[in-house]
Amino acid sequence: MAPAPTPKFLSVQTDIDVYRYKGQWTMVEQRTKKKCAKHGPSGSSYEYLTIGESLLNTAMRHALQIDVHVDNGLANGGHIFLPLPEGVREQTKGMTEGAINYLKMAIDKAKADAGELSVFEIQQAHTIIAWAELQCGRTSEALILVHPFEFGEAETVASDVRPYTKVMLLAGLTVKAMALHMASMDAEAYVYSARAVAFYAKHSNTQMPIPERNRHLPLPDMDQWMRWFESSHHFHTLLAAKLGHTQSAIAAARTYVFRLKTTADKYQLFSKIAVVGCYLRLLAGVRADALPPLPLSGIPAKRIPSTISTEARTEMRQVLPYYETLVTTVLPFPRGEDVKPMEVERHIRVMESYDWNVFVETYTASDESLGDIADRHYRLIQSLYRGTKHTFHSMRMLRYMTHTFVSLISQFGDNMPDDEKTEAEAAMESYVFYWDKQYKARLEQDKKLQVEVKLERESMIDLRRSMGQLHTPPPSAVPTEDSALDEAQDVAARRSRADSQAEKLAAAVPVGEQLREQLHDVLRADSVPAGVQSAAGGPFAATVIDVLDGERIVDVVGVLLAGIRMLSHNSEGDEDKLMRAVGYADRAVELLDHHGSSCGSQLPTLQHIAYRALGVMCNEVAQEVRDSQLRREYQKRALDATKRAKQLNPTSWEVLYQRAMQLAEAGEISQGIIRIKESLEHNKTYAPSWNMLALLLGAKKEYAQALKVCEIGIKECIARAESTAIPSDILTIPGAASGVKWSWDAVDLMEKEDLLNLSLTQVAIEAYHLGPATALTTLKTIMTLARKLFGPVDFVNEASSKFGSGGDSYALQKE
Repeated sequence: MAPAPTPKFLSVQTDIDVYRYKGQWTMVEQRTKKKCAKHGPSGSSYEYLTIGESLLNTAMRHALQIDVHVDNGLANGGHIFLPLPEGVREQTKGMTEGAINYLKMAIDKAKADAGELSVFEIQQAHTIIAWAELQCGRTSEALILVHPFEFGEAETVASDVRPYTKVMLLAGLTVKAMALHMASMDAEAYVYSARAVAFYAKHSNTQMPIPERNRHLPLPDMDQWMRWFESSHHFHTLLAAKLGHTQSAIAAARTYVFRLKTTADKYQLFSKIAVVGCYLRLLAGVRADALPPLPLSGIPAKRIPSTISTEARTEMRQVLPYYETLVTTVLPFPRGEDVKPMEVERHIRVMESYDWNVFVETYTASDESLGDIADRHYRLIQSLYRGTKHTFHSMRMLRYMTHTFVSLISQFGDNMPDDEKTEAEAAMESYVFYWDKQYKARLEQDKKLQVEVKLERESMIDLRRSMGQLHTPPPSAVPTEDSALDEAQDVAARRSRADSQAEKLAAAVPVGEQLREQLHDVLRADSVPAGVQSAAGGPFAATVIDVLDGERIVDVVGVLLAGIRMLSHNSEGDEDKLMRAVGYADRAVELLDHHGSSCGSQLPTLQHIAYRALGVMCNEVAQEVRDSQLRREYQKRALDATKRAKQLNPTSWEVLYQRAMQLAEAGEISQGIIRIKESLEHNKTYAPSWNMLALLLGAKKEYAQALKVCEIGIKECIARAESTAIPSDILTIPGAASGVKWSWDAVDLMEKEDLLNLSLTQVAIEAYHLGPATALTTLKTIMTLARKLFGPVDFVNEASSKFGSGGDSYALQKE
């Protein structure tokens, strides 16, 4: 039994523990060697422990700065703790051998002394050695070292215990969890990591102690409480996410981000990226290793439902700027030709940070104010502009920006300044420019490869013919064992020479490395390289591009269609903009015709949409151009495109509506009525179709029938509105079941505008056919409808025009 330590020696230990807490390992070693020998027994277990710990941390300082790709998170094969690279493990093991000997002596001395603190000192030494063994990839040795300890003191230790005691308990729980994880015992590891997180939460107000007097410190402090907090919460977040303990992972990640957000960006930078990336995925409700959802890929849906709660979205919105800062600090700009695989993955992570911005800001909410809608559009555009800086001509950023601008224009186009509309068109033009650049380069590359393959095949055919003429045996000759051997050697030699010649030709022609690597497969098997499909006529007869610089054909078509919408809205009769829109439609049709097979089952639908857009824009141009010959040319193109769209989808009500409009504009009223009625057979809730039918009937002076069409159309459209009711609202739909609550806020803005336009058409026909008095009565009812649709408006005699009262509200009554 060792003698009890003197008060002075305990005071010395307290002072040394302050520097251990601060991570000042040089000072720890100096103070231990100076003070322990003076005020305590020589060669005490505490002296060996602190010297060993300081030497170990000093020796491993530089090794721990090696990048082991921690920021990849759970994508590292499910491994959360990553040891040092194999190439430096033995060297590190040698550098730490002296320190580990000190720690082993501390263990032996503590066992011999059997003092009050001996058990805890043994536990500390085992924890420190186990951590070093884990770093060197020696999992079994580390697990043996920590296996005897349960670290039960973590649940019983007092809050006023020495701060460094808390550090070592947190470290012990974390190291044991890491060792169990490395031994593929994740369930057991989770128990210890959860205890570590709970222990920190209990003692989270622990403050860095102050030494007895200020001393010069050669290095900045490395707060060990913060260090093991970071390690424990990083490990637990990823482990809990891996095991499916979502709420536990979110709680740990939330604490992690809140505590470390005020630290320097470069402090534990890679670990921060892993945790925050996992945190975002958990809040989004996707797998911890999944890619972000992509609402603006392909042809975005008209209404994008919100898949997460408002609270989760708000939390993601707060975290995303921090994540963007972290990933762009690691890789501010993409690298060039000397890029490493690790840098490619980090560039993908930079791109994903903006994918998350798109996911958070792109959704449809019925209860959102117009101001909030505009704010999130502009907020997203600002983040995407930052993205163009960090991704260097990324077409993905320009695609996102184009779709965001189109959404903004479709909702606020009448109020947007002209310079913002010009900015939107510039984003679209930039996307098309970079796509054309990449597309032309790829076609040139494919052309060179075709020439290369053709030359190589001809060369090999000539070589085989010459070899066959030289070595073909006479017909009467009987093959012998020697002649068979000679023939086999000749075949091998010819193959070798063919391979050599192919390699020389491949080096001589400057084609892409990826395609050149597949050259020999093409020569021997007549196959086509992956990503370059053959449409017909043998290999390379018509190459089909699937993905180019990360952009799929369906993505490009989606942007072109968005550009058509943008220019159509911004044109205001400008022929040049309408012509550009026609050009975009032509490009979409051309891409789908040549490379549409890469779109799979989506191709017919995409072609239908593209031809329909081409028909619409050609018809728009025909209405604006002054030259009669040019007008007829565009009218014919519009007709041909519409016919082609109808062939692709004969039951499409949109095409029938479009064809009816073309006939009406050409003066073919009767044919237009036939087509619009066919359209209504497929969709009875599209107000513009009823509106067109009423106008066409009015043009034929069939006013009574036109008014009947307006009544039916309004009734059908309101019935459609019932299906989007919100049960919690205070408004009641006319004619609906008693007590059914709903809201017009749930109805799309365009649908409400179309319904109001149909009602105004009814008023205009009534005024012409029945007189102003009847039309005024209906107009009062429509004013009430307008208030329901768009909010309060000022009008006369509100009380006399309520829904469901009097015969004048017939358009809103249910039969």
